[in-house]
Amino acid sequence: LINLMESKRAEIDKKLKALNWSKTYIDNKIKLTQEGILAPLNEILTEDLPTRYMVTSDYKGENNDKTIAKVLAQHMENCDDLGLYNACPIGALIPTQSINDQSYDYSKFYTFVEKGQLSKNITTVPSGKHLVLYDNNGYRNVHENCQKLLKYAEDSGLKLDDVFYEDVILDDLSTDGYHSYVVKLSIKIKNLRD
Repeated sequence: LINLMESKRAEIDKKLKALNWSKTYIDNKIKLTQEGILAPLNEILTEDLPTRYMVTSDYKGENNDKTIAKVLAQHMENCDDLGLYNACPIGALIPTQSINDQSYDYSKFYTFVEKGQLSKNITTVPSGKHLVLYDNNGYRNVHENCQKLLKYAEDSGLKLDDVFYEDVILDDLSTDGYHSYVVKLSIKIKNLRD
């Protein structure tokens, strides 16, 4: 009887874990969809972002779809190995030093996690004011929008951190496809003491 009850309890725990993951996924999708609907497109904004936590995977290689897909698969595998079945999308880091007249490079891919979700392999992104730009042309304008944000900061006398965060806010579930994703670029504004 004890063995039977323990087996049933394990089944229930597994179902509860799956239901909790589904609920988290739905909650995150609602939050991102609301953000995407309300986002003023192609307008440079300043947003106060909270402290965030993420798991990262380094990226070295050419910026082509095949290489990126391979590294994204490795990132998802890394998350699985950590026991992280996250409902958050994968973002990318773009170092400001990689942006030139023609292109840019990724340095890492990341997945945001909740505080305390993991005890190791976590990178903390400090809270603070960020320059933000939303665009609904998929990844087509990322390079141009990075340049716009850098120019805006220069013209405004702002000092920026050394990396952009590239997040897909609206994807295939809420747009007409890859080329109409809403992509959010953000970069932290350095405090005078930074």
